[in-house]
Amino acid sequence: TTVLMLFVIVVQILIIRKDSNKIRQKEEEAYNLICRKNQMLTENQELLVARQKMMHTITHELRIPLSSILGYCDLLDEETNMIKQRQYKNNIKYASERMIAQLNTLLSFFRLDCGKEEINLCPFRLSDIVDALENEFRTQIEAKELDFIVQNCEEHIVIGDKERIIQIGDNLLSNAVKFTNNGC
Repeated sequence: TTVLMLFVIVVQILIIRKDSNKIRQKEEEAYNLICRKNQMLTENQELLVARQKMMHTITHELRIPLSSILGYCDLLDEETNMIKQRQYKNNIKYASERMIAQLNTLLSFFRLDCGKEEINLCPFRLSDIVDALENEFRTQIEAKELDFIVQNCEEHIVIGDKERIIQIGDNLLSNAVKFTNNGC
Protein backbone atom coordinates (compact mmCIF):
# COMPACT_ATOMS: atom_id res chain seq x y z
CA THR A 1 0.00 0.00 0.00
CA THR A 2 2.87 2.36 0.67
CA VAL A 3 4.14 1.79 -2.84
CA LEU A 4 0.66 2.39 -4.17
CA MET A 5 0.35 5.63 -2.20
CA LEU A 6 3.78 6.70 -3.35
CA PHE A 7 2.76 5.95 -6.94
CA VAL A 8 -0.46 8.02 -6.54
CA ILE A 9 1.52 10.92 -5.06
CA VAL A 10 4.02 10.85 -7.95
CA VAL A 11 1.16 10.77 -10.48
CA GLN A 12 -0.53 13.71 -8.72
CA ILE A 13 2.75 15.65 -8.69
CA LEU A 14 3.14 14.99 -12.42
CA ILE A 15 -0.45 16.10 -13.06
CA ILE A 16 0.04 19.24 -10.95
CA ARG A 17 3.33 20.00 -12.72
CA LYS A 18 1.65 19.54 -16.12
CA ASP A 19 -1.23 21.81 -15.07
CA SER A 20 1.15 24.43 -13.66
CA ASN A 21 3.10 24.39 -16.96
CA LYS A 22 -0.15 24.94 -18.85
CA ILE A 23 -1.05 27.79 -16.49
CA ARG A 24 2.42 29.36 -16.94
CA GLN A 25 2.09 29.00 -20.71
CA LYS A 26 -1.37 30.66 -20.65
CA GLU A 27 0.02 33.47 -18.46
CA GLU A 28 2.85 34.02 -20.96
CA GLU A 29 0.37 34.10 -23.84
CA ALA A 30 -1.79 36.60 -21.95
CA TYR A 31 1.28 38.73 -21.18
CA ASN A 32 2.34 38.66 -24.84
CA LEU A 33 -1.18 39.63 -25.92
CA ILE A 34 -1.19 42.54 -23.46
CA CYS A 35 2.23 43.67 -24.73
CA ARG A 36 1.02 43.50 -28.34
CA LYS A 37 -2.15 45.39 -27.42
CA ASN A 38 -0.10 48.13 -25.71
CA GLN A 39 2.24 48.32 -28.70
CA MET A 40 -0.71 48.65 -31.06
CA LEU A 41 -2.22 51.37 -28.86
CA THR A 42 1.08 53.26 -28.93
CA GLU A 43 1.32 52.91 -32.71
CA ASN A 44 -2.28 54.06 -33.13
CA GLN A 45 -1.60 57.08 -30.92
CA GLU A 46 1.48 57.92 -33.01
CA LEU A 47 -0.60 57.62 -36.18
CA LEU A 48 -3.24 59.94 -34.74
CA VAL A 49 -0.59 62.52 -33.84
CA ALA A 50 0.93 62.22 -37.33
CA ARG A 51 -2.53 62.62 -38.85
CA GLN A 52 -3.16 65.76 -36.79
CA LYS A 53 0.18 67.22 -37.89
CA MET A 54 -0.59 66.35 -41.50
CA MET A 55 -4.03 67.99 -41.31
CA HIS A 56 -2.43 71.11 -39.78
CA THR A 57 0.12 71.21 -42.60
CA ILE A 58 -2.55 70.70 -45.25
CA THR A 59 -4.72 73.51 -43.94
CA HIS A 60 -1.68 75.77 -43.66
CA GLU A 61 -0.58 74.97 -47.22
CA LEU A 62 -4.04 75.61 -48.66
CA ARG A 63 -4.64 78.77 -46.65
CA ILE A 64 -1.75 80.61 -48.35
CA PRO A 65 -3.12 80.60 -51.91
CA LEU A 66 -6.70 81.00 -50.67
CA SER A 67 -5.69 84.16 -48.78
CA SER A 68 -4.00 85.41 -51.91
CA ILE A 69 -7.08 84.68 -54.03
CA LEU A 70 -9.38 86.46 -51.58
CA GLY A 71 -7.04 89.44 -51.33
CA TYR A 72 -6.88 89.86 -55.10
CA CYS A 73 -10.66 89.40 -55.41
CA ASP A 74 -11.17 92.23 -52.92
CA LEU A 75 -8.72 94.42 -54.84
CA LEU A 76 -10.41 93.48 -58.11
CA ASP A 77 -13.78 94.70 -56.79
CA GLU A 78 -12.28 98.09 -55.96
CA GLU A 79 -10.05 98.55 -59.00
CA THR A 80 -11.20 100.45 -62.08
CA ASN A 81 -7.85 100.38 -63.91
CA MET A 82 -8.04 97.62 -66.53
CA ILE A 83 -4.31 96.92 -66.41
CA LYS A 84 -4.43 96.40 -62.64
CA GLN A 85 -7.56 94.26 -63.02
CA ARG A 86 -5.76 92.04 -65.51
CA GLN A 87 -2.80 91.77 -63.14
CA TYR A 88 -5.12 90.81 -60.26
CA LYS A 89 -6.86 88.23 -62.43
CA ASN A 90 -3.50 86.75 -63.37
CA ASN A 91 -2.54 86.62 -59.71
CA ILE A 92 -5.84 84.90 -58.86
CA LYS A 93 -5.23 82.41 -61.63
CA TYR A 94 -1.71 81.79 -60.41
CA ALA A 95 -2.84 81.32 -56.78
CA SER A 96 -5.53 78.89 -57.97
CA GLU A 97 -2.93 76.96 -59.91
CA ARG A 98 -0.73 76.91 -56.78
CA MET A 99 -3.60 75.49 -54.78
CA ILE A 100 -4.14 72.76 -57.35
CA ALA A 101 -0.42 72.07 -57.31
CA GLN A 102 -0.49 71.80 -53.52
CA LEU A 103 -3.39 69.38 -53.66
CA ASN A 104 -1.40 67.38 -56.19
CA THR A 105 1.54 67.51 -53.79
CA LEU A 106 -0.71 66.14 -51.06
CA LEU A 107 -1.69 63.30 -53.36
CA SER A 108 2.00 62.76 -54.06
CA PHE A 109 2.65 62.43 -50.33
CA PHE A 110 -0.02 59.75 -50.14
CA ARG A 111 1.54 57.98 -53.11
CA LEU A 112 4.99 58.40 -51.55
CA ASP A 113 3.67 56.80 -48.37
CA CYS A 114 2.52 53.85 -50.47
CA GLY A 115 5.88 53.70 -52.23
CA LYS A 116 4.45 54.85 -55.55
CA GLU A 117 5.87 58.40 -55.79
CA GLU A 118 9.17 59.59 -57.20
CA ILE A 119 10.93 62.95 -57.25
CA ASN A 120 9.91 65.02 -60.28
CA LEU A 121 13.23 66.30 -61.63
CA CYS A 122 12.93 68.71 -64.51
CA PRO A 123 14.71 71.84 -65.75
CA PHE A 124 13.27 75.24 -64.78
CA ARG A 125 14.31 78.86 -64.41
CA LEU A 126 15.05 80.06 -60.88
CA SER A 127 13.45 83.37 -61.82
CA ASP A 128 10.14 81.53 -62.33
CA ILE A 129 10.15 80.51 -58.67
CA VAL A 130 11.03 84.00 -57.50
CA ASP A 131 8.29 85.52 -59.70
CA ALA A 132 5.73 82.97 -58.53
CA LEU A 133 6.45 83.55 -54.84
CA GLU A 134 6.47 87.31 -55.31
CA ASN A 135 3.06 87.23 -57.03
CA GLU A 136 1.59 85.04 -54.33
CA PHE A 137 2.80 87.06 -51.35
CA ARG A 138 2.93 90.64 -52.63
CA THR A 139 -0.63 91.48 -51.50
CA GLN A 140 -0.21 90.03 -48.02
CA ILE A 141 3.09 91.83 -47.55
CA GLU A 142 1.67 95.15 -48.74
CA ALA A 143 -1.36 94.70 -46.48
CA LYS A 144 0.97 94.44 -43.46
CA GLU A 145 2.96 97.41 -44.81
CA LEU A 146 6.19 95.44 -44.78
CA ASP A 147 9.17 96.14 -46.99
CA PHE A 148 9.50 93.47 -49.65
CA ILE A 149 12.68 93.50 -51.67
CA VAL A 150 12.93 91.04 -54.53
CA GLN A 151 16.32 90.35 -55.98
CA ASN A 152 15.48 88.20 -58.90
CA CYS A 153 18.20 85.84 -59.95
CA GLU A 154 19.41 85.78 -63.48
CA GLU A 155 17.93 83.39 -65.97
CA HIS A 156 19.72 80.40 -64.45
CA ILE A 157 18.24 77.09 -65.48
CA VAL A 158 18.52 74.33 -62.92
CA ILE A 159 17.21 70.80 -62.56
CA GLY A 160 15.14 69.93 -59.54
CA ASP A 161 11.65 69.33 -58.22
CA LYS A 162 10.15 72.76 -58.90
CA GLU A 163 6.92 72.14 -56.98
CA ARG A 164 8.77 71.03 -53.85
CA ILE A 165 11.00 74.10 -54.03
CA ILE A 166 8.00 76.40 -54.41
CA GLN A 167 6.35 74.63 -51.49
CA ILE A 168 9.41 75.29 -49.32
CA GLY A 169 9.44 78.93 -50.46
CA ASP A 170 5.72 79.20 -49.64
CA ASN A 171 6.33 77.92 -46.14
CA LEU A 172 9.27 80.24 -45.55
CA LEU A 173 7.51 83.35 -46.87
CA SER A 174 4.25 82.49 -45.13
CA ASN A 175 6.01 82.25 -41.78
CA ALA A 176 8.07 85.38 -42.50
CA VAL A 177 4.90 87.38 -43.24
CA LYS A 178 3.06 85.90 -40.28
CA PHE A 179 5.82 86.61 -37.74
CA THR A 180 7.16 89.93 -39.09
CA ASN A 181 5.42 93.02 -37.77
CA ASN A 182 7.59 95.71 -39.37
CA GLY A 183 10.67 96.13 -41.50
CA CYS A 184 11.70 93.85 -44.30
